[in-house]
Amino acid sequence: MKTSFISTSALFDSGRLALMRMQQNLATAQSELSSGRHADQGVTLGHNLARTVSLRSDHSRLSAIVDTNNLVAARLETSQNAMAGMQSLAEDFMATVISARDGDITVDIAVQAARSALAQLSSHLNATQNGEYMFAGINTAQAPFEDYLATPPAAGKLAVDGAFFGAFGISQSDPGVAAIAPGDMQTFLDGNYATLFDPAGWPVNFSNASDQNLESRIAVGTQVETGTNGNEEAFRDLTRALVMVADLGAAGLNKAARHVVFDGAIAASGRATSEIISLRANMGLTQERVQRANDAAQLQVFHLNEQVASLEAADPFETATRINRLISQIEVSYALTSRISQLSLANRI
Repeated sequence: MKTSFISTSALFDSGRLALMRMQQNLATAQSELSSGRHADQGVTLGHNLARTVSLRSDHSRLSAIVDTNNLVAARLETSQNAMAGMQSLAEDFMATVISARDGDITVDIAVQAARSALAQLSSHLNATQNGEYMFAGINTAQAPFEDYLATPPAAGKLAVDGAFFGAFGISQSDPGVAAIAPGDMQTFLDGNYATLFDPAGWPVNFSNASDQNLESRIAVGTQVETGTNGNEEAFRDLTRALVMVADLGAAGLNKAARHVVFDGAIAASGRATSEIISLRANMGLTQERVQRANDAAQLQVFHLNEQVASLEAADPFETATRINRLISQIEVSYALTSRISQLSLANRI
């Protein structure tokens, strides 16, 4: 029979290596208990790892859509609030001009109301959300509308001044405006003045907005327009009405010519009101689509979370039992290692 030489050192090293493995296993188990997930997905899941990777990819994509939809919803809400303000502005202005035409209020009050409304319109059209201009189309970094009454004069103001002088040979503040015939004023309003606000003249004189609206992906395979722009006819008509009363010399015109201006402003502001209501209705439909898409995406994210958890989640009770077992084994290992380290022939001599 052959005997092997076993030293105290060999016994000690064997226990030490076993202790190190148990400590590593304990650290892994504690990590699983704190994270709720298997520490090594590849080892635990095996062939199911590809499935969990695919599920996590779908989860990330849908979560990004949910985040985008939340931003889109906020942007649409800001746009709706701004258009509600412009609708109210148009309605109040039209009522003021009607009162001025009927003689219930002075012309000066109507002119001042128009100038105030122009400033409000500029504020509404330049509404922002997260630093982006809501009515700029895809030019979200640039303010779409310059204040008509700004100093130095805005391009729109200079264009109106030039058109008026070209038609009548005098400025709007010249006393000679009292001699303008109503027919001539109507010709001006329907001709040179109108061209300033048509689709070709508007972007040159008043707007920096793009005709192309923002689009957003609200669901997988679904992309929709999620905004409007300051070049819409509604905003052109409202500006046209306000400038008529604010800056065509209404206070100095004779009564007949002034009635032509007031009638034109009433008609234009009425059209603007209807057009704004239509824009708001269309945007409301978009808001509903975004909300439905977001609800569906959130539900999918919830189900994906459950599927991923069913694959990746570590059983907390099993993990806790494993931790307790490892701690007990480590304590026994420490005790044995301590006893082995005390073995010595010197103690037996």
